[in-house]
This record gives sequence, structure tokens and C-alpha cells, in this order.
Amino acid sequence: MPIAAFRLVPPDDKSISHLPSFKSVFDGFRSALSALKRRDADAWRWLLLLEASDLMLDVFLGFLALYFVDVAHSTPTQAGIAVTVWLTLGMLTDFIFIPFIDRQPDSMKFLRRTAALELFAFSIFLLVPGFIPKLIAIVFVNIFNTGWYPILKGNLYSALPGQSASIMAIESVTTPIAGSD
Repeated sequence: MPIAAFRLVPPDDKSISHLPSFKSVFDGFRSALSALKRRDADAWRWLLLLEASDLMLDVFLGFLALYFVDVAHSTPTQAGIAVTVWLTLGMLTDFIFIPFIDRQPDSMKFLRRTAALELFAFSIFLLVPGFIPKLIAIVFVNIFNTGWYPILKGNLYSALPGQSASIMAIESVTTPIAGSD
């Protein structure tokens, strides 16, 4: 019966291209790196800031439960609650952030202010004892890093206009080096 079903599947279109050659992939990486050389400081700055901000975004989330259990001596259930609060609040703040940032005249000023507030909130999170105070601090840490990723990513794409494939190629190399994802 399954073999008969395969007969009903239409044949592949002959116009579908095959995998790119090694030379074309290498040429793509070479053009991506040359794009970064042409716009030296600007593109590199956004790329490095994007990777650094990921430490307070995805990398922090990856270690949040471990921190609560091993360092803060919370129960695994409490650590799960902290992760749930982080994820839920992250979705809500990202949803609310879109109309807010549209009204901001300078997104970089917003980024600088929230980075300073993030430094303070993260310090409080590390220093305060107890599960509930740490959970409250986590709320502020999450609120203050809202919007970092879209602002930095948007500035990176603005630094290399029309070269989104180059940006994706460069990020595929820098992301493992930065230790994220």
C-alpha cells in the first residue's frame, strides 16, 4: 500500500537547483568578510554588541535554572517557576515593546539607558538572598533587556544594506565563537 502511494507523488521539477558548489560557498563567505572590511567599525560594532547582548538574553536563560538550584539553593520547582516567569515576561515585554520603540526618537539612547539599568538590576539579582527577592530582580532584569536584540540586529542590517545573506553567513561564524546558541 505505501509503495502505491509513492506513485501518486509527482516527480521532482528538473529546474530545482542542486546544492551550491564549494567555490560558490567560499565566494559567499569571502564577499561577506569583504563587506565587513568595507564598513569597518560600524558593522563590527553591531555584530559584537549583538553577540555580547546575547549573554544577558539566551545564554542567561540557559543558566537561569542552574543558578537558582546550585547557587541560590532553590528547589527545582522554584527554578522552573523562575524560568517560566522569565519566558512569560519576555514574551509580554517583547509584544509591548514594538509600539513603544516606534515612539522613541533615538533607539540608541534607549539602549544605553536600559544597559545601565540592566547592570544595576543584575547586580541586585546576584546579591540579594532568597527566592522571592531574586524572582523580583529577575523581572527587572528581563524588563531592562527588552528590545536589545531587535535594536542591535536592525542596526547591523542597516550597517550592511542589501547584504542580509552576508550578515547571516557572518553570524553563523561568530555565534559559535561567542558561545551562544
